[in-house]
Amino acid sequence: MSTEKIIKRIQTDAQAQQQQLLTNAETQSRLIIKEAKTQIEKEAKSLLQNGQLDSENTKKIMISKAIQEVKRDMMNAREEIIEQCFAQALEKLASLPEDQYKKLILHYLKIGTVRLGGAFSIKTSRLLDADIAKQQGIPVQGSIQSIGGIILQSQDGKITIDNTFERILDRKKDELRIHVGKLLFPS
Repeated sequence: MSTEKIIKRIQTDAQAQQQQLLTNAETQSRLIIKEAKTQIEKEAKSLLQNGQLDSENTKKIMISKAIQEVKRDMMNAREEIIEQCFAQALEKLASLPEDQYKKLILHYLKIGTVRLGGAFSIKTSRLLDADIAKQQGIPVQGSIQSIGGIILQSQDGKITIDNTFERILDRKKDELRIHVGKLLFPS
């Protein structure tokens, strides 16, 4: 073979090899692009799903917070109404007719006699309290600021029973709050 034929053959083989490499490179690049597109589509789909899940979760959280806020507002409104009921109850106690008030004071004195063993004194909130105590032979030790009721104290001063209307209501408030709540808000 002549040199020219050899060179021509080398060139032809080189071109064929070059063409084969180009074809392989194009095929390889199409595969890489196709895989990249598939991967990108998967990632985009995953991001979209995650975004939708996050969006749904955020929506649920916002709804839950709104519901909690409404419940808290309703509870606060109910509590305010119950407190108004207690305030009205104190007003009614403050304006009890004298005969009913006298019965209450006599009842408190009777309780004091039992719980304190008979020897005690009282602090009064009204002038009527002092009159009732004198009629019962119970010493008066002073007066107190209250809308009504009395404070009983043992002779040695160790035991005090506060039967003022405000303290009685305070002691019974939790129990009464439940009953008032059920009456006002039965659902």
